[in-house]
Order: sequence, then structure tokens, then C-alpha cells
Amino acid sequence: MHETISDNSFLILDGINSKKMHSTRRDAFKQINYLPFCRIHNKKIEILRKDLLTEKPKQKYSYTNYNTNLKIGFFKVHPNMFAFELENLKVYDAIILEGTGIGNIPEHEDNSKQDGKIMKALANLTKTVKVFSGVQTVYGEVSLDIYSRGKDIQKTGIIGNRTNLITESTFCRVAFCLSQKEKKFEEIWEENLEGFEIKSLDVEDKS
Repeated sequence: MHETISDNSFLILDGINSKKMHSTRRDAFKQINYLPFCRIHNKKIEILRKDLLTEKPKQKYSYTNYNTNLKIGFFKVHPNMFAFELENLKVYDAIILEGTGIGNIPEHEDNSKQDGKIMKALANLTKTVKVFSGVQTVYGEVSLDIYSRGKDIQKTGIIGNRTNLITESTFCRVAFCLSQKEKKFEEIWEENLEGFEIKSLDVEDKS
């Protein structure tokens, strides 16, 4: 992909956490939370992530068909939420919950009763639906163990604290795990599916 709007510099991106950040610019695609694999500038190649550079594949290639019958939804947390919004999500197999800030759900300061209903609805939802935490920001990670609100959210049974995948990559990971039949979901989810650690802070820590 173009690194800039010119034709002098290009980047080879890892498919994981690659995101289109602009609707029309030539350099629209960016690598989120990680460095790109390499840069091609003036016909010279600069490897940026040596951990992805291997001479030969380390394992045999395998492919898992995505179960197209899966119902995986997205829910964007917002101010003035109501419990019924979460209750209506029970028709899905999985939900990616895009929280505010570091993955939180806003508290109803003027309506504590509704706030309690929201947390109860989330806890009930996780009993039948796989609910994954996400963030609405492009960069960064889910951090539900910093504030008391996040710790309460974790108690509901939500999955994915401290992961730094963008929503699209989370969707792919969830779809893959739910499409497997040989193992339990929890076992597959904890595996290193991407080939590198997805539970990290920022790109500076991965360079």
C-alpha cells in the first residue's frame, strides 16, 4: 500500500489490524497498533518487523471455512444507553461491544436504576452470547482493569480485556473460533492464532 500520496514509498502491511483510514486518499490503509512488515522506498526494501520474516513456513498451511450461518453483531456503546438495547442482542451468537475510552460503558449519573439494569442486562447476555470487549478509538487497547467501572464490566463475563485488535480483526478471530468444532471455544480463543502476541500496549512495545 502507498505510504504517502506519492509513488516513492510503499508499505507491505500485515493483514491483521490493517485498516482503511480515509475514503479517497492513496495512502488510506494503515497498520494499527503494530509496525508494517516492511517499507519499499526508491526500490530498496527495509524490514520493519523481523519477527514476521522467515525463510520457510514453520508449519503446514491449513484453512478453516467460516461458518456463514454465524450471527456476529456489533454494538457501539453510547451515552444515555438503555438496558433493552442489550437485551435485544440475544439473537446473536456473538457481539463485539465497542466501549467508550478504554472499553467502558458510561454510567447514568442521573438514573442509577437504569445503570443497574444495563449491567444486569450485560451479565445476562454473556450467559447465552459470546460478548467481546472493544474500543471505539482506532489505536490502543481494551483496558478494563484500570477503573472500577471496567472491573465491574469484567465481572459480567465479557471477553477480551487487554487485547489490541481493531474491530475488523476481532470479527475475524471470533468467526474463526466459533467456526471450529474440534475444540471448546475457550481453548481456541487463548491460542496464539495470529503468530504473535495480541495482548500488548502500543506499537513502541512491539518494534
